[in-house]
Amino acid sequence: MRAGTAAPIVEKLYREVQAVLKSPEVVGQFEREGASAVAMSSAEFAKFIEAETAKWGRVIKESNIKPQ
Repeated sequence: MRAGTAAPIVEKLYREVQAVLKSPEVVGQFEREGASAVAMSSAEFAKFIEAETAKWGRVIKESNIKPQ
């Protein structure tokens, strides 16, 4: 989603995605794959991505991993 997307649109997308993730078909497929959905607001997801970027960036730097 683009930065600056209107809040009502973000909320509608969030509600619709949550409904899909709770559908029996999607839940069943996730279970068959050994996965599960985690519900996060857009703010929680932004914090998660920020934390993951910092964590893995540190791992890459400390391990001296270079792109191939």
